[in-house]
Amino acid sequence: MNNFLPINNKKIGILGAARSGIAAAKLAVNLGAQVFISDIRKLSNIEVDGINWESGMHSDKILESDLIIKSPGINNNSKIVKKINDSAIPIVSEIEFASWFTSGFIIALTGTNGKTTTVELIDSILKKDGVESFLGGNIGVPFSTNVLSEINNLSKNKSLHVLEVSSFQLEDIKYFKPDIAIILNISPDHIDYHES
Repeated sequence: MNNFLPINNKKIGILGAARSGIAAAKLAVNLGAQVFISDIRKLSNIEVDGINWESGMHSDKILESDLIIKSPGINNNSKIVKKINDSAIPIVSEIEFASWFTSGFIIALTGTNGKTTTVELIDSILKKDGVESFLGGNIGVPFSTNVLSEINNLSKNKSLHVLEVSSFQLEDIKYFKPDIAIILNISPDHIDYHES
């Protein structure tokens, strides 16, 4: 059972305002959450209506969250993540967060090499067979973007999501359980991040 739901009126912190962070913010706002985005980079604007945000630093305001969605590029050894962990605020990935709000079938694929080619092939095969599928994840379209499209789509067909998922995105999953999970291969990579 997902203890984080429902999220309407909950305070959702987004750590990192890159593509997946913005997509998660839009999905959370659409679902009635109060959203705050924090990004260490100096940004001139964040184009999501109905949110508060800060840039150029991570203040303690993020610690007022009920749940934090962390961008995959932020290391778990960073000062802000350690502070969040010390505060016992749950941290999840954008992939995890989006998965809570889809009723669609999920094919998730990971591995060191060949992910993009393989998910593109799977998506192409499905579309040629007449299946409505959403291609997303690490391939460039955040899962949250596709789930928001699914929510707003009036089609009666069940959605099918084909996801490329990186090790960084899988690091902060809790309940994410695809219908089909594929691991292509595992070899030493990103050792500067994973350490072993």
